[in-house]
Amino acid sequence: MGFRLKSQLLALCLALMLVSLGALTYFHLTISSQDNLIRTDLAGRRTASQALQQIQLFVNSGLYSQDLTRCMASPMTTNLLASLRQTPDLIQFDVFLPDSTRLLSSGSAHDDGLQLLQAISWIELQKESYYEIWGHRAGHMEQLMEVRPFYRGTVVHHSYHPLYRLQGELMGVVHLAVQLPKAPLRINLIVLGYLTVAAIFLVSSMLAIYLWAEFALNRPLRGLAKSLQQLRSLDPAGHKPDQLPQPNELSEAARALNHVTLDLVKYQQELQQKTEHLVKLNEELEQKVADKTLQIREFFSLITHDLRVPLAAVSGYSELVQNPRSGSLSEKQLRYLQHIQVANRDAQELVRNLLEAMKYEFGQPVLEPEAFNLRDLVAEVQGQLAIDNKPIELVADPGQNWEVWGDRARLGRVFSNLLSNALHHAGQVRVELSAEAKRVCVKVSDRGPGIAPEELPHLFEKFKGSSTGLGLGLYIVQRILQDHQQQIHVCSQLGQGTTFTFALARGGKTA
Repeated sequence: MGFRLKSQLLALCLALMLVSLGALTYFHLTISSQDNLIRTDLAGRRTASQALQQIQLFVNSGLYSQDLTRCMASPMTTNLLASLRQTPDLIQFDVFLPDSTRLLSSGSAHDDGLQLLQAISWIELQKESYYEIWGHRAGHMEQLMEVRPFYRGTVVHHSYHPLYRLQGELMGVVHLAVQLPKAPLRINLIVLGYLTVAAIFLVSSMLAIYLWAEFALNRPLRGLAKSLQQLRSLDPAGHKPDQLPQPNELSEAARALNHVTLDLVKYQQELQQKTEHLVKLNEELEQKVADKTLQIREFFSLITHDLRVPLAAVSGYSELVQNPRSGSLSEKQLRYLQHIQVANRDAQELVRNLLEAMKYEFGQPVLEPEAFNLRDLVAEVQGQLAIDNKPIELVADPGQNWEVWGDRARLGRVFSNLLSNALHHAGQVRVELSAEAKRVCVKVSDRGPGIAPEELPHLFEKFKGSSTGLGLGLYIVQRILQDHQQQIHVCSQLGQGTTFTFALARGGKTA
């Protein structure tokens, strides 16, 4: 136990030290690399300045000081080249005309034609010399933004200097390449120094941590181990452990751990008892809810059944009174009788909607799908709901195949609810059927007052989808279509009417 904890602490401290040393070394090396680049640039400029002085002195002292081409072609240039070869670290010397024509060249450093064009353009615009530091390795050149540690190439300082006539006109450009062999060596020595210091620091820190862990952790850990052994043998009755062998911080922690364990055992027993009690109460509550649900379902079944019987009787007697055999009625009596029939039909519709909603509230109704003619079903509902002053227009080609797959009775409830709502709010209703390859599309539209935009999101909710009745009609429509794996969509504008659209599948497959 003690050795494991000590090794973990040692590993943690070592990891923290490595991260800290790595971060410090990275930032120091970044700064050192930039500083080394500045030193390299200054060293190259000093050497290039010395060589440039000799070139300018040669040009100005000659007979052709105004003609660089004849000056570089004179026999005295051999003395200039010999003098430049004596300049330390100067490995290339070139003289160019402003049009990049080379007049004189000596040395072995590689120069790029694009670099020359850039330098001439810079000199013409800025009226000053152009400097760059390049690295040469593996047969190619690369511009150096910094001299990185352990760089294996050759660092070369390239500079381009203008030569002017007495009138200030650009006469030519001098290219000087200075090799700086000490640039990579300097940064490598810096890296080795950092690595040496880091190694010494790590070794010293590990020794210090080991000594501290040996004398500050081992003794308290032994006391804690004995306390935990006593804790393992502790029974839930709450017997206190023996006195710990050494009084220190870890032993105090062990005592506190013993007390907390006793409390946890006690609380666990109490929590288990309360949990069992809650489980029992939950079972009793679920049983009561199931009983109440069954009672409510039976209650609604009795109510709807008892309501349907007198409503059916009213409808039957109304039809008997309208029969000519029962005697003639006045026009006013016939109008009142029609009002009675309309009110009775609305009441029957409410009872049917309530019964349908009860089926969805107390259990998912079972569909009885079959293949049937959708146009015939719409015509039946049309005949049941059509009123003289509020006609229902059916637009469907009689020669078209209108066979769909679904529960005919429940889909009849869909059309009955949609057409009833449309007749209540509008003077005319239009039902359009359009056939497709795998489905039949249905559009029910009216020219009523329309629905406000803020009411559309709640149109198919219970008790909200209608301004009259219980507001269950559109809720039932949506549930029945969802059972057929279809969706209903509504489009409405105030003052222009409302349109409901949905589709039904053919041949037992969803659209």
